[in-house]
Amino acid sequence: MAMSGGVDSTTAAFLLKKQGYEVIGITAQMFGDEGVQVLEKAKITADSLGIEHHAIDLTGTFRNEVINQFCSEYLSGRTPSPCIRCNRFIKFGALLEYATDLGCEKLATGHYAMIKEQNGRHFISSGADKKKDQSYFLFFLEQDQLKRILFPLGEMTKEEIRKVAMENYLPSASASESQEICFIPDNDYKTFISKNTKLSPPEHGDIVGTDGTFFKKHDGIYRYTIGQRRGLGISYSEPLYVVDIVPDQNRVIVGTKEHLNRKGLIAEEIILQKAENLNGIRVYTKIRSTHSAKPSIVEVMDGNRVRVIFDEPITQVSPGQAAVFYDGDMDVLGGGWIKESIPFQGSTIER
Repeated sequence: MAMSGGVDSTTAAFLLKKQGYEVIGITAQMFGDEGVQVLEKAKITADSLGIEHHAIDLTGTFRNEVINQFCSEYLSGRTPSPCIRCNRFIKFGALLEYATDLGCEKLATGHYAMIKEQNGRHFISSGADKKKDQSYFLFFLEQDQLKRILFPLGEMTKEEIRKVAMENYLPSASASESQEICFIPDNDYKTFISKNTKLSPPEHGDIVGTDGTFFKKHDGIYRYTIGQRRGLGISYSEPLYVVDIVPDQNRVIVGTKEHLNRKGLIAEEIILQKAENLNGIRVYTKIRSTHSAKPSIVEVMDGNRVRVIFDEPITQVSPGQAAVFYDGDMDVLGGGWIKESIPFQGSTIER
């Protein structure tokens, strides 16, 4: 059981033990003082449950696979999704390997999702608690990982989990949750990137309108993301949004809300889960974890890429985020990384 000492992993471990599994807790230290605190908390929790506990130092792997890529993506004008990479390379990568070395058959976590199997293929399905569902963050897992995973909380809601924890006097039963990126607890990713990449003063670039009109200088494209409205510092007759970022020109393009509309996207590094082929099929595509999935059609391209066209205009298509394809609103067919958006013909954005 991957344990953080929080209510989810604690309750999951308790339930597995109650179901008759031989459970041991494992915890990865991944970053700084926060990681040390997680490790200590997990050890105390495992002791309270009467289960064996092991720890592994993955700070180097986490920095290489998650933190460095997170910073690099922002510096390239893209918006990363570090939790997806962490799931693939850390939790169900290095941590799963460690569990195997300890003789474990399965790795369980406290994710709000389900694992299903059909025709010999394993795939992620949405958790019962739609507000907490984490299926979007798990699209990047492959078959050899999926077949060795358990999600004990997938069919439960958060309220039900807390109730189990409280009734059984489990640690962290009433602990609050953090919604920020785990390695940036204050959510100040701009300062984090500056410190962790040892940036020299960033090269000033232009913020321009969709017709090329100059508005002001910016202090680095990593400070902006598609759909951003706040913090632009531009006085205009209508609210302005970041509608495009052009890294090779060090340029941020802003426009009105209608300029955010796109008809589709191109995604790369496609991973298939439930689907064996995506070409020409209708799917529901989610482009951010907090967005609802939208009806669309997928066309397979060369180079392990797909073109996705939505039934209706969609906004905030951000390169670097994931496009995850669902069968209805439940099962994950597959997904990939957004490479670029597809504008409507006659778009006035001047790159």
